Amino acid sequence: MRRDEVIGRLIALLREYQEGVSEADEEITEETQPRVDLAEFDSHADVMATGSFLVAFGLGHRYDIQCLFKDEDANGKPFARSVGQAADHIVALMSEEMPE
Repeated sequence: MRRDEVIGRLIALLREYQEGVSEADEEITEETQPRVDLAEFDSHADVMATGSFLVAFGLGHRYDIQCLFKDEDANGKPFARSVGQAADHIVALMSEEMPE
Protein backbone atom coordinates (compact mmCIF):
# COMPACT_ATOMS: atom_id res chain seq x y z
CA MET A 1 0.00 0.00 0.00
CA ARG A 2 1.32 3.43 -0.92
CA ARG A 3 1.92 6.16 1.65
CA ASP A 4 -0.85 8.38 0.27
CA GLU A 5 -3.31 5.48 0.56
CA VAL A 6 -2.27 4.88 4.17
CA ILE A 7 -2.69 8.59 4.97
CA GLY A 8 -6.16 8.57 3.41
CA ARG A 9 -7.21 5.51 5.41
CA LEU A 10 -5.78 6.93 8.65
CA ILE A 11 -7.66 10.19 8.12
CA ALA A 12 -10.89 8.28 7.41
CA LEU A 13 -10.39 6.09 10.51
CA LEU A 14 -9.61 9.13 12.67
CA ARG A 15 -12.74 10.93 11.42
CA GLU A 16 -14.82 7.86 12.20
CA TYR A 17 -13.27 7.61 15.66
CA GLN A 18 -13.83 11.32 16.34
CA GLU A 19 -17.49 11.08 15.33
CA GLY A 20 -17.98 8.60 18.15
CA VAL A 21 -16.36 10.69 20.88
CA SER A 22 -16.66 14.36 19.95
CA GLU A 23 -19.13 16.70 18.31
CA ALA A 24 -16.31 18.93 17.09
CA ASP A 25 -15.86 18.87 13.32
CA GLU A 26 -12.09 19.16 13.16
CA GLU A 27 -10.09 19.13 9.95
CA ILE A 28 -7.67 16.20 9.80
CA THR A 29 -4.68 16.41 7.46
CA GLU A 30 -1.28 14.77 7.07
CA GLU A 31 0.14 17.33 9.51
CA THR A 32 -2.49 16.77 12.20
CA GLN A 33 -1.12 15.46 15.48
CA PRO A 34 -4.17 13.68 16.91
CA ARG A 35 -2.92 13.79 20.51
CA VAL A 36 -2.43 17.55 20.24
CA ASP A 37 -4.97 18.73 17.69
CA LEU A 38 -8.10 16.59 18.16
CA ALA A 39 -10.60 17.05 20.97
CA GLU A 40 -10.97 13.98 23.17
CA PHE A 41 -7.97 12.19 21.59
CA ASP A 42 -5.83 11.56 24.65
CA SER A 43 -3.44 8.75 25.54
CA HIS A 44 -6.32 6.36 26.27
CA ALA A 45 -7.94 7.16 22.92
CA ASP A 46 -4.57 6.57 21.21
CA VAL A 47 -4.29 3.10 22.74
CA MET A 48 -7.87 2.21 21.79
CA ALA A 49 -7.61 3.59 18.26
CA THR A 50 -4.16 2.10 17.59
CA GLY A 51 -5.44 -1.44 18.02
CA SER A 52 -8.28 -0.82 15.58
CA PHE A 53 -6.01 0.92 13.09
CA LEU A 54 -3.43 -1.87 13.09
CA VAL A 55 -6.15 -4.47 12.57
CA ALA A 56 -7.53 -2.37 9.68
CA PHE A 57 -4.09 -2.47 8.06
CA GLY A 58 -3.68 -6.20 8.69
CA LEU A 59 -0.91 -5.67 11.24
CA GLY A 60 -2.74 -6.06 14.54
CA HIS A 61 -1.78 -9.61 15.32
CA ARG A 62 1.91 -9.21 14.49
CA TYR A 63 2.96 -6.08 16.36
CA ASP A 64 2.62 -4.94 19.96
CA ILE A 65 2.29 -1.21 19.39
CA GLN A 66 0.35 0.58 22.09
CA CYS A 67 0.29 4.13 20.71
CA LEU A 68 0.54 4.88 17.02
CA PHE A 69 0.53 8.65 17.55
CA LYS A 70 3.28 8.83 20.18
CA ASP A 71 6.98 8.13 19.74
CA GLU A 72 10.32 8.95 21.36
CA ASP A 73 13.27 10.81 19.89
CA ALA A 74 16.86 9.55 20.05
CA ASN A 75 17.14 10.90 23.62
CA GLY A 76 14.02 9.10 24.81
CA LYS A 77 11.92 12.27 24.90
CA PRO A 78 8.32 11.55 23.88
CA PHE A 79 6.68 13.48 21.07
CA ALA A 80 3.32 13.39 19.30
CA ARG A 81 3.36 11.83 15.84
CA SER A 82 1.47 13.44 12.99
CA VAL A 83 -0.80 11.47 10.69
CA GLY A 84 2.00 11.54 8.09
CA GLN A 85 4.56 10.21 10.58
CA ALA A 86 2.17 7.45 11.65
CA ALA A 87 1.64 6.59 7.97
CA ASP A 88 5.40 6.36 7.47
CA HIS A 89 5.57 3.96 10.42
CA ILE A 90 2.77 1.80 9.02
CA VAL A 91 4.33 1.74 5.56
CA ALA A 92 7.63 0.63 7.14
CA LEU A 93 5.87 -2.16 9.04
CA MET A 94 4.04 -3.26 5.91
CA SER A 95 7.29 -3.35 3.94
CA GLU A 96 8.75 -5.66 6.61
CA GLU A 97 5.76 -7.93 6.06
CA MET A 98 6.17 -8.01 2.28
CA PRO A 99 9.84 -7.59 1.32
CA GLU A 100 10.55 -6.68 -2.28
